[in-house]
Amino acid sequence: MPIWGRIVCLILALAWAAPFVSAEEAIKRFTVEIEVEQDGDLMITETILVNVEGREIRRGIFRDLPAYYLDEEGPGRLPYRYTVLGVQKDGAREPYTRERFGNAVQIRIGESDVFLEHRDHEYQIKYHVKNGIRYGEFEDELYWNITGNYWSFPILEASSVVRFPGGAGLTQINVYTGGQNSRGGDYEYRELDGTHLVSTREALNPREGLTVSLSVEKGIVDPPSLSDQGWLWWARNGAFAALIGSMIALFGFYMRSFDRVGRDPVRGPVFPQYEPPEGYSPAAAHHIYYRSFRSHDALIASLMYLAGKGLMRIDVYKRDKKKTVLEPLDVYGSNLVPDETAKLYDQLFSGRSRIELGKKYDAAFTKAYTSFRKGISAKYGSSYFKWNLGYVVIGGMLSIGAIIFAANQASYWSTWHTLAVLALIALNCLFMYLMPAPTRKGQDVHTHLAGFRLYMEKAEKLQLNSVEVGSDAPPPMTVERYEKFLPFAVALGVEKPWSDHFERLIPEAAQDYNPSWTNMNARTFGSTGGMTRTMVSGMRSGVASAMPQSSSPSMMFSYPGFTH
Repeated sequence: MPIWGRIVCLILALAWAAPFVSAEEAIKRFTVEIEVEQDGDLMITETILVNVEGREIRRGIFRDLPAYYLDEEGPGRLPYRYTVLGVQKDGAREPYTRERFGNAVQIRIGESDVFLEHRDHEYQIKYHVKNGIRYGEFEDELYWNITGNYWSFPILEASSVVRFPGGAGLTQINVYTGGQNSRGGDYEYRELDGTHLVSTREALNPREGLTVSLSVEKGIVDPPSLSDQGWLWWARNGAFAALIGSMIALFGFYMRSFDRVGRDPVRGPVFPQYEPPEGYSPAAAHHIYYRSFRSHDALIASLMYLAGKGLMRIDVYKRDKKKTVLEPLDVYGSNLVPDETAKLYDQLFSGRSRIELGKKYDAAFTKAYTSFRKGISAKYGSSYFKWNLGYVVIGGMLSIGAIIFAANQASYWSTWHTLAVLALIALNCLFMYLMPAPTRKGQDVHTHLAGFRLYMEKAEKLQLNSVEVGSDAPPPMTVERYEKFLPFAVALGVEKPWSDHFERLIPEAAQDYNPSWTNMNARTFGSTGGMTRTMVSGMRSGVASAMPQSSSPSMMFSYPGFTH
C-alpha cells in the first residue's frame, strides 16, 4: 500500500476512536443562583450540565449538600434546614429522594430502572435554606460552598450569581477554590447592577470546589425573628433540655408509681421468734425470705425435712463428695408435710426405689426438681412479693428514647450531657431497687422469718439453755429441737451458727449426734457442724451433677436477688 494510503487509514482510525478515547465524564458547567431574602433565608437554584458516558453516571446524579455548619456563638454545630422545591432534567421534572448520608444531605436524582443516554444532560435543583446568613456584630455574611467538594469527576466551569436585598453592595469578599479547607483564590469577580458574579478561572479537579464569603452592611438583612431565635436556642440546648426534662418527668412517673405500688407495708419490729411461721415448709421459708431461689438450698432443706420426718433416707459419702443416695422409707406419711414438699416426694420416687446423684445427668430428677421450683414460685411468689418490673421497663424505654433523641438532636456533646445521661441511668437503677415491694401478707411472714432466723443465728447469746419451756424467753436447746429446725437453718443460710450453738450449749449430745435418717454422724466428721457442712456440700454437688451441665439455679428460674 502506498505511503499516502497508510496515512489516510491512520487518520480514519484515529477519527473513529477519538470519541471513545477522549470522552470523559465531567461537569461541564456548574452555575448557582442565590437570592438572599430579606429575612435571611436563601433561595438557591443550581444548574448542572453533566456529560454522561455510563461509567460513574448511569441512572442519575447525587447532589450532596452540607448537613451542618459551625456555630459561631457556641461550641458545636447547627443543622441546615433545607426544603427541596423541585428537580428537573433537560427541562422536565425528574424524580428524586432525599436522605441523610454521613455529614451530608443527599439528593438522589433519577430512577433506578432508567438508564441515561450517553450525552450531555442538564439538571436543575431548586431549594430553600432557612436562616442561611451568618450574623456578625458589624456586618452580615453569606458563606456558601457553591459546588460542594464531593464530586468524583472534574468541574470544568463553576460560577455563582448572588443578589442581596435592594441590590446591596459588598463590604468584603473572599472566594476559595480547591479541596476541603483550601484557601486557593483562582477566581474572577464582577458586580453588575447589584448582582455579584463569581466564577473560576480554571477547571476544578475531583473533590475540589468553589466557596464564597460575601459580607454586607448590618441592617441590609433583617435580624433573626423570635421564632428563629427560639429554633436556634433549641438547636443549641435542646438535647440537654430534653435530658433534664426527661429526668424530671421520669422522676415524677416513678414517684407516682412508687406511691401506688412500691411502698412497703409498715413492718413491725424484728425480734427473735422461736418457731417458724405455722404451715410453711423450709422451701417456702427460703423463697419468701430471699424472694428468690439461692443455689439448691431450698431443695436440700426440703430433702432434709422429709428425712427428719421419717419419709426418706439420705446417704452422703465422705470419700466421694458428689455421691448422694436418696431412698424412700414411708410412702404413706407424705400427708404429714406441706403440699409442695409432699408433691416433691411423690415426683422424686414415682416408680423409683432409689436415687443416686453425682454420677450423671438424671432426667427424672431434673423434671421433679424443675416442677418443685415452679410450684414454689407460683404459690409463694406474687401473693407475697410484687416485683413491679413493668414500671421499670416503661421507665427504661422512656430513658432510652430520651437518650437517642438527645444524641441525634445535640449540636455538641459536653460533660453536662454525659452527666445527665448518667443521672437518668442512676434514676432507673434506684427505682429498680425501690419498686419491688412485699404484700401485706408477705411482709408479715418475712418479718416472722427474719425473727426466726435471728433466733437460730444468735441462739447462744439468747441463753437458750437457761430458760424454762413455756416461759416468754426462748426454750432450751435439745437434740430434737436442733434436728427439727436444721432444715429451716439450711433454707435460711444459718446452718453453721445453728450447729455451733448446738455444740456449745449441749456439747455431749452434739458429740454423740447420730441421726437415724442418714449414714453420717458427728464423730465421723469430728463435730456436728462438720457433719452438717459435709452433708450440705455433698448434696449440692450431687444435685448439680444430676442437672444438665448448662443449667444452674439462676438459669432455670431467674429472679432479681435483692431485697429492701
